[in-house]
Amino acid sequence: MLSKLFNQNRSQISKLISLLPYQNRSFAGKRGKFEYNPDSIDKNPFNIKLNKDKEGKKTPSTLEKIKSYFSQKSKSFGEKKEESKEPTANEIFQQQKAKDNKDQPIQKDSKEQQDTVNKIIEMISKNINRKYFSEKKLPRFLELCFSVKDLNLLTENEKFDEFIYQDLKFLIQSVKDVQNINHFVKFAVYFKLESDPELLEILADQVRRSIGRFKTDEILEILVNFSHTLSPECKSLFEIANEDFVFRLTTNYDPMEGDLLIQLDDIPKILNTFLDLQQLSASLKEKLQDYYVENVNSFSYKTLSEIAVIYASKMDQTYKELFFGKFKDKFLKDLKHLDQEIFYKVLWSLIKADTIEVDDRGFEWSLIKETIIKRAKDFDPATVTNILVLSTTGKTNSEKIVTITGDLFDALQSELIIKMQSMNLSDLINLMWSISEIKKGSQLFYSELEKQITLRLRSINDDDLLLLLDCFSDMQNSFSQKFLDIIINVIQEKKDRFQLKTLVNIIFAFSKIDFDYTSIQQILLDFRDYERLIVSLPNMLQKSQCILLWTYSRNEQIIDANFLQKICQAILHYESGVFELDNFDLLLLSQSIMHIQRSELSKDADYMQQFYDLAKTAETFAIKNIERMNIHEFATIMLFYLQNDQCITKQLIEKMIPKIEDCVSEFNELQLSMIQKAIIKFAIKNQEKYERTLFQQCLEKLQEELDGIQLEKEFIESEERILETIRERIKQRIENEPKPFKPHYTPSDSKLEQQVPESKPESIKIIDNSENIKKDINKPQNFADVPDPSKISEAEANKFNEQQSQDRQSKTSEKDDREPIENEKDRKKLLKYLLNRKK
Repeated sequence: MLSKLFNQNRSQISKLISLLPYQNRSFAGKRGKFEYNPDSIDKNPFNIKLNKDKEGKKTPSTLEKIKSYFSQKSKSFGEKKEESKEPTANEIFQQQKAKDNKDQPIQKDSKEQQDTVNKIIEMISKNINRKYFSEKKLPRFLELCFSVKDLNLLTENEKFDEFIYQDLKFLIQSVKDVQNINHFVKFAVYFKLESDPELLEILADQVRRSIGRFKTDEILEILVNFSHTLSPECKSLFEIANEDFVFRLTTNYDPMEGDLLIQLDDIPKILNTFLDLQQLSASLKEKLQDYYVENVNSFSYKTLSEIAVIYASKMDQTYKELFFGKFKDKFLKDLKHLDQEIFYKVLWSLIKADTIEVDDRGFEWSLIKETIIKRAKDFDPATVTNILVLSTTGKTNSEKIVTITGDLFDALQSELIIKMQSMNLSDLINLMWSISEIKKGSQLFYSELEKQITLRLRSINDDDLLLLLDCFSDMQNSFSQKFLDIIINVIQEKKDRFQLKTLVNIIFAFSKIDFDYTSIQQILLDFRDYERLIVSLPNMLQKSQCILLWTYSRNEQIIDANFLQKICQAILHYESGVFELDNFDLLLLSQSIMHIQRSELSKDADYMQQFYDLAKTAETFAIKNIERMNIHEFATIMLFYLQNDQCITKQLIEKMIPKIEDCVSEFNELQLSMIQKAIIKFAIKNQEKYERTLFQQCLEKLQEELDGIQLEKEFIESEERILETIRERIKQRIENEPKPFKPHYTPSDSKLEQQVPESKPESIKIIDNSENIKKDINKPQNFADVPDPSKISEAEANKFNEQQSQDRQSKTSEKDDREPIENEKDRKKLLKYLLNRKK
């Protein structure tokens, strides 16, 4: 049977054997000898090993292997090949080989590092020392030093240590090539020699003496490296570098080498380096302004746009205004011809610098908007999205701006719908964020955006997912329930790969979405029971722990006593580093405990005690951070501690009361009222611990502020009443006023009368003017009817004057009809309140 098998497949056997290495071929007779060479494993299709293994077990014969090979081959054509449960010899070998290869680079790298160290030590002994120094070989020596990744290999070597402390300073003073000075500065930073002030002083002195021979890039590199040392020499180096660059920018500068000239492309590098380190001098700023004007036509728009971005984001206000004052007109003129990337940079810098205002009522923004609309088809989706995001800074509260040119989003909406198909997921989510800011978009736009995001949702990264959830919480009514369910399904599938911080932020984002959605409740419940989250509670960041406590305490449908207790204990027995709470953490803790107090859990005093212990622990950080709290944080935290006097100490009270007095004009009416009641209740309850004078002045200021708000409300109401009364009287006066008599009609009047329809309105207000007519009989109707003063008797004149004075008094009484402010005391209170508000 075997001979028959060989005869049928002789040609294939010959072909397979030919693949074996020549030196290892040995095949003779029925019991032919076959030797296995591991190096040729990839060329051996049989994967046969006839020699005994290490344990001495006999391996299959050659013929059995060949037979099994062809039987498997024949099966592959007709029926499905059975999967082998145990790994083959080849698979075991390949696994071992991969493991060896994985370990090999580490061993190889370690060996190479040691060889490099040996070469460095050899060079120190021969050419790089105080006695024998060759500056030509110094670059190679420094290159080898920088190639050593494990610095301990060098620093622990006695020869190298001796070189650092005995020969290095001498070599620095001996070098003449400025490139070597630059390399020595890098050397000092690379090997962390900043603890030797004498060495840094020698280096700084060499740089100062050779500053005129360095290229621009070399000077900037030296300054950056020296800034890492935090040496006092840094200031003098920056001063001399500022002076050198001012000199190089002058027209009189004529260096021996052309490389020393400052190129136009070097300006952004200089600005970035000096501004990031806050060392740009006023003289260099002034010189750069002149340099821009002199070379305005020489700059490429790519370089000019980079400079504009730097000035918009990093430069101080004075020089920012000077720069954009010179280039604003040029930018606006050339904007329609610029490449899309440069277009966006220039537009971003103009808006960031407040040079133009994103307002549809502004002429400049209208011109820019027309350019954007015309060129939108040529821009790629990312640029269009970025421009739209940039334009959202122009929204003004909830005011809707309508102009002749139309809204930018309305004009771009159709183009955006078309470009959505070619947008990546980040661009789509940025687009979603921009429309959530401007609160615009048709139903077609939202449905297409939802569709395109859904198609790409499985490849979403953590940051984009959090932004997507934040946008959804702001505009959930614009998207379907199905879209939310898809997002939840993707999160459920990927929750095992999220970092803990991301997982907590996802939970926090879901908690801000409407709880009426059953799917939101369900996913929050699933995360509450998620084992990985529960096990990781003690090792979480404190902010994450506080977020979880706040999320799972604010709604009774998801509240769980055991889970909240685990979070509380994890915060109290924090194990990961230093225990530190910031203002946001304190706010979340205060609100969380207030949520729990409103739930059924508050009935268990023993259970609540752990949360009060947490509040006592957090009080230390409240005292520490009280000056940095914003008004919302301060009001919430302060009310919590005043209402829970078992958690507060005298030290916090003494810090809190002066802060209230200082911020009294920043609270709203509700906050003032709640704070006043809390302080009164606290003072009465703890009158034995605290003196009344501690709260007296604070309560007076609170009452004064509340009185002022009440007076202001009454004053505004009275103003409205007066205005309404004046409007009514004017309306009545117009309605009661008799129409003037026309002795003749013009052709236009007759045409107008012909066009007036004869039909009358359904209800006509009939006013009896007889009383007014009687009163006005004796009044002069026009200037011509006024009697001659020379003919009026004294009695008539007195009567006429009395009548005029009565008319004036009636008019003034109408103006001064302000009921609420009746006495001088109330006027003073209101004036004092308004002055406080102004401050």
